[in-house]
Amino acid sequence: MMRNLAIILIVISAFLNTSMGIWVRILGTHFANFQQIAARSLTGGILGLIIYTVIKKLDFRHFLRITKKDAFFLFIRSVSLVAGIGLYTYAIRAGNFSDVNMIYSLPTTAILGIFVLKERMTLTKFLAIILGFLGVILISVKNFSTLSAIGLGEIAALVSTFFYSYNYITRKFISKAVNNEEIAVFGALLLGLIALTISLISGNNIGNFFSVDWTLIFVILAAGVTFILIGVLNNYGFQYLEAITANNLFTLESFFGLLIGAFLYRELPTPLGLFGGVLVVVSAFLANYSEKHEVENEVDL
Repeated sequence: MMRNLAIILIVISAFLNTSMGIWVRILGTHFANFQQIAARSLTGGILGLIIYTVIKKLDFRHFLRITKKDAFFLFIRSVSLVAGIGLYTYAIRAGNFSDVNMIYSLPTTAILGIFVLKERMTLTKFLAIILGFLGVILISVKNFSTLSAIGLGEIAALVSTFFYSYNYITRKFISKAVNNEEIAVFGALLLGLIALTISLISGNNIGNFFSVDWTLIFVILAAGVTFILIGVLNNYGFQYLEAITANNLFTLESFFGLLIGAFLYRELPTPLGLFGGVLVVVSAFLANYSEKHEVENEVDL
């Protein structure tokens, strides 16, 4: 029963992840990229602070006892998210909605795991990486006769996935002294402040924050609530599901991106791009299978 509920919640989380692109495009009509990142992140962080304080998931005393190592990686993770979300925001606004979301199924976590965590390269992982990048090429190149018209939004999405994956991987370097909820709230607030600083240094008009109408206020709140819901659903889903199963379910983001891109924006991938998306999804399944096989072998040993 709990496992079935967890599956449903992870599927909902995958849809919410994809739907964040809708809020990005709406906010992009009024805010510069880092301005809207600051607005979304700070709103999400403040909402999370309120919600997690009420349900007693936050203990502010933890932050008084935080180690230098934990503080360092919390900061590094926020910086990597600023880069990742900044590129994602550009990708969603500049690229094809469907294509961009298909690229996010690329198993970049498996790739970084090899270089950052010194995980073992297997034949299955190698095949997954090759298939994934072949898929990205098919998605990104719009004219194969001259290898021209490469989608800059799609390329930004590709680079963005590595920053997101680095953020996931470095969670392993933070001690259990700080729980997931505290990391989520602290990370969102720090992310928002960094994005706001970059925005001000870039010369963006701060008056944009004081000239929003009720529609934009609603969208900012919706983006903040989406952020909180994704965190809650992910925590619950990964509690009752194997990581491999949950990661496979997240490949549904490609499907949801295809639906939203087609029906909301009339942005469809080319036939080759669609085939490339299939290759990216297959590569994700292969990478997850390889990870599961390694874990089972370790248990057997």
